[in-house]
Amino acid sequence: MFDKSIRNKVTLYIISLSLISSFFINIDVLAESNLSQEPYEIWQENSVISEIESSVEKSNTQEAVNLTNQTVKQENFLFTKADAIGLYDPTNGGFEANLWDGSNIEDIAYLINTAPVESTSSTLTNLVKNVILTTAAPPDKSNSDSLSFLNLKSDFLISRGYYKNISQLFSLLNSDEINDILSDGMIDNLLIYNQYKRICNSNSNLISERLSDLYFASFCNAMSANKLTLDLNISLMRDDNNSYNEEYLSLLSEIIYSDEIKAENLKEINLINLNLLQKYNVDIDKYISINSPIKFKLFYFLNYKKNNLKKISIAEELVKKGLVEHKYLAEIYQSFDLSNTKDAGDDNLALLERIKIFKDIRKTSSQAELVNKIPEYVSLFSAHGMLDTASLMIYDKIKIVQPKPDYIDNASGICLVFILNDDPEKCNEWVSQLNLNSNTLELSKAKFYLSLANGKAIKETNLNQLIDYEGFSDRQKNIIVKYYELITNSKKISYWKTPNELNKVSSITANIKLHNYFESLENQIGEKIILLNILHGDDNFNENDEFSIFLIIDSLFEINKAYAQDYILEYFSTYNL
Repeated sequence: MFDKSIRNKVTLYIISLSLISSFFINIDVLAESNLSQEPYEIWQENSVISEIESSVEKSNTQEAVNLTNQTVKQENFLFTKADAIGLYDPTNGGFEANLWDGSNIEDIAYLINTAPVESTSSTLTNLVKNVILTTAAPPDKSNSDSLSFLNLKSDFLISRGYYKNISQLFSLLNSDEINDILSDGMIDNLLIYNQYKRICNSNSNLISERLSDLYFASFCNAMSANKLTLDLNISLMRDDNNSYNEEYLSLLSEIIYSDEIKAENLKEINLINLNLLQKYNVDIDKYISINSPIKFKLFYFLNYKKNNLKKISIAEELVKKGLVEHKYLAEIYQSFDLSNTKDAGDDNLALLERIKIFKDIRKTSSQAELVNKIPEYVSLFSAHGMLDTASLMIYDKIKIVQPKPDYIDNASGICLVFILNDDPEKCNEWVSQLNLNSNTLELSKAKFYLSLANGKAIKETNLNQLIDYEGFSDRQKNIIVKYYELITNSKKISYWKTPNELNKVSSITANIKLHNYFESLENQIGEKIILLNILHGDDNFNENDEFSIFLIIDSLFEINKAYAQDYILEYFSTYNL
């Protein structure tokens, strides 16, 4: 087995040059391939990792000529293809192949298991996901043979509902490389997305050997209404030392013998039961709540036909997490009947307001009325932390509005919507065409939002107007100045000397251990990004200490200033200027 120095100098170097550039050039096509197709064989003669083997072999021949005819096998590496495999590279949002260089798997396992499942920062969440799914040499496991990086990836994806990525990884591995966690996740993926027939076909053993069990055989017979064989399945399961859940057997018996399935004895819910209930027209609404596991929420949203406030609330959550496209949320907003919501309760008032303002904007044809509704729209969706998504749902309406002097007071809000739609040119058009001298604060706000999009510093006059305005919080001003300092590579010492609204000692305490842990890292990009996500935590931006927020901004700027811009834009999308 090659020692660590060879791994660092040869393996990672070759990976960084070859693995990323060619291995996943067709990743999107491969990820959608059917299980029946031959899996992509990374270890075959012409594969990229085979090239790595060849390069390492050539290096060794310089030291020992008698090795020239030997073949380097997978077992010679400190890592396997399964641990190195990923979906991203630098061309599609991923990182370099050496992002785990200097990290060990025990530390990474601790960080992944500590990272918040729920996060208010989609910027950091997406970065961690991209880090986990970058094709790269995994963290060093020389001191821990028991830990599998593929297992860590699989657990991370499943706990956060990234079942589509589970399916993509699954399709890239050979059957002998697939772990139980990944195969269980693939089964859940098929059950969530109404593809149960792939569990029941003759090739199901390619997914998991468990699918040959009577449990899945009975499920398949129940879904296909093969009641004769299902009856036999039930008998065999009852004879099997009572190892099968009685609630499940009772449900199967109802399917055979009852005209109407009530499932009164069903207390434990899983995806198998939900599929059966949905198949036989049992209302699954009562089995799902806001606190249900993410996989149940996904199934409920994708398969439950009726529209109600619970479904819309769950849809908002799924969209915020990037698990459902915004167009589906727009559809159920639009189709919801607001006339029958008298008993909706106080907890749903904010949700109803969001639905109403969305529907109002969608039906408004007057540009003047549309512009006047933007402040309320921005405010309501910002308060719920989903203005980025909400902006996508009205972009087609806003982009055709022509800037007029009467719209000056709403220019910054409209600019923010444009920028969240990756259209800073439209915002710049508004700033250029309107005479904002009559409202210089709106001009400064709009130009700051533009600065977050294009990475160019605002003028100092605009900066001073923002930090002098009493309507902004100290935290907003601090972040504005921090960003200005990073962009201009200068210090605004005069600002930091001014009084502020905080007490002498902040009531929010920074996590000093995490801060020092982070400061101890050098070029371990993957480890840094996961740690930044932990530092941000699952709290809202305003509940985090500013030491941590500044550390996150500084570090993201160092890795890639676009990440810092996105993080700050995310903050101001929630706490608007």
